[in-house]
Amino acid sequence: MFVNGGRVNVVDIAQALNVDLSHVETAAKDLMKTDSSLQFVLGQLISADYVTSLADEINEKLQEKGVVDISDMTVVFDLPADFILGVVGSNLGTRIHGQRDLSNPRVLLTDWLIARHRAILRGALNASSRPVSVQSLVKEHSLNERLTSGQCLS
Repeated sequence: MFVNGGRVNVVDIAQALNVDLSHVETAAKDLMKTDSSLQFVLGQLISADYVTSLADEINEKLQEKGVVDISDMTVVFDLPADFILGVVGSNLGTRIHGQRDLSNPRVLLTDWLIARHRAILRGALNASSRPVSVQSLVKEHSLNERLTSGQCLS
């Protein structure tokens, strides 16, 4: 497990050891009883170290893009959305520096992106000399429409 970075498929273990898969699954379940830091997810044995590195990678992608969708992370890491949501939930504010989108909790945003949108909107509204709709500002300044209706205006 250490060689694979804390995540290993039990099928790969069975093939490497040339034993039946049922024996490996039984051994994995016994191992999980003795080591609470291990999890069994979709036929894979996952360690707490891998979960920590997963949270760090999600944070890295979030900081690069400003916004990350959990469904994209399921494809990238080949893990179920519920598992990734659990990792995000337990690491948000510590290892993952951002917040959930109020309109869609499966989307993560950086504080910087929200502040940027808020500043653009505030500047555009201050510069207007007549009443203007927020939707026209969103179009004109290429802003994220979801942000303007939720976190950005609050």
